[in-house]
Amino acid sequence: MRRLPAVAALLVTLQANAAPVTGWVGVPLIADDGASSSVAVPDVVGEADSAAADTILEGDGLDLGSVFERCSAEADNEIIGQNPDAGTLVALGSLVNVTASNGTECSGKPRRRLGLGLE
Repeated sequence: MRRLPAVAALLVTLQANAAPVTGWVGVPLIADDGASSSVAVPDVVGEADSAAADTILEGDGLDLGSVFERCSAEADNEIIGQNPDAGTLVALGSLVNVTASNGTECSGKPRRRLGLGLE
């Protein structure tokens, strides 16, 4: 059995002892089991790679979404960005997308990626 918050229990008691009121619309009561359905997104920027970021996210009840790659002077595969930002409240099980460094500074020339046909 779930424990109702004190205010809800008081409303139930008052309603039970009151005379019927014509046109009264009841307010639904929601049981409070103390569990939160949202969590703050942890900061994974600076983690060594997406596997490390995934471990941190899973520990907070979140999942790793897409992993993007961007040119950066940071170490190869280091996480250099995330969306949503750290500290944002999201629902449990939400996806957090990350951007990883490709370990090279931007040269203005796109990198060729296998299967994409980019020159």
